[in-house]
Amino acid sequence: MTKFSNALGSRGKDKLGHLPDHETKTYHQNAVADAEICLSNSENIQNRVDVQLMQQKKALYEKNTSALRSIIDCMIFLGKHALAFRGHRDDSTVEEGHNQGNLKALIQFRAKTDEKLREFLNSCPKNANYTSKTIQNEVLAIIGDKIRESVTDQINDETCPYYTIIADELTDDVANKSVLSLCLRYLKCQDGKYSIEEGLVKFSYLKGGNAASIAETIKQDLKDCGLNPLNIRGQAYDTTSAMSSGNNGLQGIIKRDVPNALCTPCNSHRLNLVIASASKLQQIRNCITVVNGCFLFLDASHKRQEFLVRIIDLLAAREGTGGKVKLMQHKLKGLSKTRWVERFEAIDNFIDLSESVPIARYIMVNPHLYRDDEEICALIDEKWAWDADTKTKAQGIKCR
Repeated sequence: MTKFSNALGSRGKDKLGHLPDHETKTYHQNAVADAEICLSNSENIQNRVDVQLMQQKKALYEKNTSALRSIIDCMIFLGKHALAFRGHRDDSTVEEGHNQGNLKALIQFRAKTDEKLREFLNSCPKNANYTSKTIQNEVLAIIGDKIRESVTDQINDETCPYYTIIADELTDDVANKSVLSLCLRYLKCQDGKYSIEEGLVKFSYLKGGNAASIAETIKQDLKDCGLNPLNIRGQAYDTTSAMSSGNNGLQGIIKRDVPNALCTPCNSHRLNLVIASASKLQQIRNCITVVNGCFLFLDASHKRQEFLVRIIDLLAAREGTGGKVKLMQHKLKGLSKTRWVERFEAIDNFIDLSESVPIARYIMVNPHLYRDDEEICALIDEKWAWDADTKTKAQGIKCR
């Protein structure tokens, strides 16, 4: 009771005790303030420290997600247009002003109009800007998985679970390994409408180049994609024995498990073999030599090329083509060593200019033969001054 009396004070006396004096102490006032803050936070959770930290974390997450989404859009854009991502170097050691590759250039270009992306690039740490080659490869792998899932989900639809495999073997020049590309051809049903689709699903390194190794790789790739190999109804390969042979080739191995998997060899590959064999004929070789010789002769000198253009325009004007003159071809095309389509275009181009090229060559060698033609004579009088080398090479070309 004595302690209570000391704290509250004695009755009938003026002494108030220690308790009223306690209210004036600093530690008591701090404790009251802390209690009020605690009560306020319990009534308004937005003021709590843990909630504020969570809100900051969420805002940072949304900021980074928005920036990453823009960066991924740039990757998808480059991928759709088959453009390389990186330059010679794209890491932090590249000097300012040097080309760092298409991806970083496209990101900087987009940041000019994307405020969130620009703010992220200006404020993020240098080791967390989502543009390193490691992040690029991870994002590309994820995009590849999504594309593969989209294709396989459409095939696994009960509407038509059957598909055709299209496979080809190629060489990875960097890794020096054989790579198998696997595409699928399938029937897509959307809103009651059917369409035939094709999609690349996987690249795989081959353990061996024989048919058995290729067949095992294809079967494993199909299982990895969640597809049943027994639903194969078609095969399409090139015409090599390892791929298209019905006995020990890939076609035969697949047919042993799936007899209904019909094989259709690549007709373009067949045509390529036919053209390659035909090119061994002496007449064809002579023709290609002439076409290539004319191209090299004219392409080696801008003055020769300009002279050919003048001849083409002159002859076109005589034929009365009028406005079509500007649309005509004015330059011979070179022969590609690997692409037969480009060789065909070069031959077709040479046929279109088969009248102009010989005339240009004849004028270079014997200009006096065209003195009766006023227009050509006026062209000759412009003093082209053909040197001996040009005349010798022009004389040696047989255009007909």
